[in-house]
Formats: sequence, structure tokens, C-alpha cells
Amino acid sequence: MTRQFTLEQSRNLAGLTQEDMAEKLGVSVTTYYNYEKYNRYMRMDTAFLFSKITNLSIDEIIFLPKKYGNSVQKV
Repeated sequence: MTRQFTLEQSRNLAGLTQEDMAEKLGVSVTTYYNYEKYNRYMRMDTAFLFSKITNLSIDEIIFLPKKYGNSVQKV
């Protein structure tokens, strides 16, 4: 099983501050903070850029909170 890292852990492993990461992603610090707290979710292109910046594969990073699957309505 692949080890998985939260957004905050991934950023810290890359040695970046929230401000650094926000700048590299082209978003405001507030937007990035909300990504890290899982109050807002990244678009796929942003997620792939985040993966590239942190030098982690996309499947090693937790982009959605665990509770996300429980909040999706089934049709």
C-alpha cells in the first residue's frame, strides 16, 4: 500500500510555506489555506500542479477529506 500524505504534510515535505505554495499554484493564500483545511477542493489541474511541486505522485496525496465519500448523494 502506498503511503499517503495530507496537503499540509506534502507541503511541509517539500519545505514550503503556505505562502510559497499559494504563489506557485497561482492562488491567494486564503484559497490555499482552505485547500489545506479541506474547506475547498482543488481543481484537477491544480492538483496535478501540486503533485509536481511537491514531487509526490498524485495517488500519494490526500486531496479530499475522509468524510467526503459519505457526503456524496447516491442517485
